[in-house]
Amino acid sequence: MYSTIYYSLLSLALYLLTTMALFIMSFVLPTIPLFGFLARLLASYLSLLLCATYGVYASLFLRLLGKHRLAQWTVARSFDLVMRYATGVRFVVVDGQEHHTSPKGKKRVLLTFHPNPPAHKPPRPYIQDPAVILRHHR
Repeated sequence: MYSTIYYSLLSLALYLLTTMALFIMSFVLPTIPLFGFLARLLASYLSLLLCATYGVYASLFLRLLGKHRLAQWTVARSFDLVMRYATGVRFVVVDGQEHHTSPKGKKRVLLTFHPNPPAHKPPRPYIQDPAVILRHHR
């Protein structure tokens, strides 16, 4: 039990030290862009892992409060903030109407939300006896 915790914390410490060493190397040797790339790669993986873990607990907590529709927003906002401070990457959401119409030959990438199912679906009837089946088919 203790060895599992010990090795997990040791692995995390080595991961963080490696990431910080790569960031330092990217500032000391700016002519080698590989150090900066690897540092941001490792930082973004850790940011994704932290935000995904946060998302699980935030979703559960928001579900208890009845605000489950805010779960994706809170995780996206946390990922935006963590990536801003960990890697310097900023996400900008723009009004999308002017980006849908593009001149010929220009390719566009549209990032959209996945539609959620309706909040209140009518319950499906449980088939308990033949009278229920006949009543629903009339």
